[in-house]
Amino acid sequence: MQIMPELEYKVKTKKTPEEIYHILSSITDAKRLAFSYPDGIEFVGKIEYFSFRIAHIRKWYAKDRCRPMIYGNIIEKKDISVVILKACVEPISRIVLTVWFCLTGLLFLFGIFYIFVNGPKGVIIPIGSCGFIIYGQIMVRGAFNTSAKKMLQRLEELLI
Repeated sequence: MQIMPELEYKVKTKKTPEEIYHILSSITDAKRLAFSYPDGIEFVGKIEYFSFRIAHIRKWYAKDRCRPMIYGNIIEKKDISVVILKACVEPISRIVLTVWFCLTGLLFLFGIFYIFVNGPKGVIIPIGSCGFIIYGQIMVRGAFNTSAKKMLQRLEELLI
């Protein structure tokens, strides 16, 4: 089982890498955080001819902590282009979640050690830390999967 959620997706299109570049450039802004974006801008990130890295625009009031980052590679073949999309948790969120899961894992190990030393009266510590780990996984995967699937569907609409 992966600790951090990821989704991979392939899109086959008859568009050339140059057309894909122009489509993505028209709806992507390079600014990471701004209070307003021009009309038609849906994503922020970096677009190159054969690769890109984009994320949804983060609103200053949004509480989307598991915002997906989409990494894409464009492979040109004879008649078609294949766009390989990989959605993963944004780097800042990945760091926060790694710290969360490490701390709850340490709490679990502390609870097991406490049980060996003091008997079964400390059983609530490992049970509670397991609950924190499971709760964290459910919240991260739920928030990530819904927004990542929406982004991947939107990109498929644009590229086909």
